[in-house]
Amino acid sequence: VDLSPKGSIDSKICHLVCEINAHPRMYTTSSCSGRISILLQPKNSTKGGKWLLISHETLSKNQMRQSLQANASEFSKRTGTTATLRFEPFVLTLECFDLSQAEWCTRTAIDCGLRETGIVISNKRILVTIRTALRIETPVMIDGKSVVTDEYLDLLTKLANDKMKENERRVNRFAELLVMTDRSRKGLIS
Repeated sequence: VDLSPKGSIDSKICHLVCEINAHPRMYTTSSCSGRISILLQPKNSTKGGKWLLISHETLSKNQMRQSLQANASEFSKRTGTTATLRFEPFVLTLECFDLSQAEWCTRTAIDCGLRETGIVISNKRILVTIRTALRIETPVMIDGKSVVTDEYLDLLTKLANDKMKENERRVNRFAELLVMTDRSRKGLIS
């Protein structure tokens, strides 16, 4: 059962999530394959807001522009707001049944360039959060007015797409290495 607002696992990482959840010593608790988004929020707020665009795929320059144009009336109604373009990378949280499994997952992720990976141990759970530092977060509209030129928006779109592609490369490498090293640890491959 997926309790996320989206209600499903991102298709790009479904194979990875299924592989992990089939493992007897770990399972996923949350995940996102990485996304490009525009979030409209009240100024100086870190909570709430309205998603104007969410994509787990690369975007064309026209798609980015059209998203802003399609929401122009929303911008004009909301003074004291900021629309922020974001690229948020892959994140996966999993629960492991023992520390050695958590350490193995952490080492595997870090070896694949997912360097913001770490272990959190509480009195009942051992969690591993796997992620990378690939990010963009920049305002594109304030109080309904664009703060970027079309050329700069195009550049931001290209940078977000480049980060998405690098994100996918790292995630795919992690998925391959996780399966390969797990089978090797179990003696299924040499």
